[in-house]
Amino acid sequence: MEEEGHNQSQHQTFESDRRRPSSPSPSSSPTPLSSTSTMNGRERNTRPEVDAEEEDSELEKMMEQYPRFMAFWDSPSCACVRHTLFYIGSYFPVLLISALFCVGYYLFVHVLCVTHLIIAGKLLHLAVFLLFLFHFLFLLAVISFLRAVFSDPGYVQPSFHSQVEERVLRDSEEDEERERGTPEEEERKRMLRVRATTCRKCRVGGGQGQRQYRPLRGHHCSVCRKCVRKMDHHCPVIANCVGWGNYKYFLLMLIHSGVVCLFGAMCVVLKFLLLGWSQSSSGSEVLLLVVGLVAFLYSLILILFGLYHVHLTLRNVTTLENMTYSHSRSNRKNPFDVGRKENWRQVFGDSPLLWFVPVWSSKGDGYDFPVNEELQVSYIV
Repeated sequence: MEEEGHNQSQHQTFESDRRRPSSPSPSSSPTPLSSTSTMNGRERNTRPEVDAEEEDSELEKMMEQYPRFMAFWDSPSCACVRHTLFYIGSYFPVLLISALFCVGYYLFVHVLCVTHLIIAGKLLHLAVFLLFLFHFLFLLAVISFLRAVFSDPGYVQPSFHSQVEERVLRDSEEDEERERGTPEEEERKRMLRVRATTCRKCRVGGGQGQRQYRPLRGHHCSVCRKCVRKMDHHCPVIANCVGWGNYKYFLLMLIHSGVVCLFGAMCVVLKFLLLGWSQSSSGSEVLLLVVGLVAFLYSLILILFGLYHVHLTLRNVTTLENMTYSHSRSNRKNPFDVGRKENWRQVFGDSPLLWFVPVWSSKGDGYDFPVNEELQVSYIV
């Protein structure tokens, strides 16, 4: 009995010592929160996660600590200033390209033609002919650039949602008479029948309601925060999306700008072939040589990029669609490929006289596109 009482007292003493918080010794270092313990051969992170309520309380404390700043940050005037600065910053590449156009124009007209060909070389007729060709190509490039920047890329209009709802209603009424396939096949068939799909980010009325419908070839731009018809990509150089509404202008901008740069580089070479190197104005000669080399490199980049988009146009795919079909593990093919001739005419129009002129000549409305019946089967399966 004495041993049992002694053991029970020792057990109570052990329990009280275990529950009592131990004071750290001076020699021992505190255990960091990010320490890890090993269990079953694996390391487990023992750092406690920050509670969301604590983060909210910290935010409330910051708002209480800086009430004037938070009130100013949420004010309509500050929001207007923020949106204005963001808008101006997005157009910085456009201003930079415009400055390059102005510098290139000055170097070709004043430095090359006026200073070297007319004044120094007495080649008036050649200079006038080169100036005429340069201004023709330069205007085509500038107009294509401006139209690509300021044209509507083809934003999906709100009225499209109501139109698709009517198609879905009619399709659901006829759905009982059709043959059934896998859920994935049925979804693709339904998308082709109603010619639309839903966007995960756009909502009806801009709230948290029903997902908004968009065309089959439409995509959501995270920068513009809108769905774009036949979206190719968002181009920061033009501060705009490249889609159905301005794809022709974007492609012409690449082609005409590349041709202008190549033409300028060839004129610099022609100047050195006719007049040679002038020792009296060596600084100007070095400037022309460097400008000609840079223009040639720019022309290669722009022309190669333009040829890539010509290749996509002949296949009737966008950059996003090309990435999808090329990385797809299945045998899905582009159902909108209706032949190179018709693919080209969808973008540039039926009149060959307007193909390389920056005016509107594209076909269709950007919502519906002709479908190749043979390739449609591979798209469904």
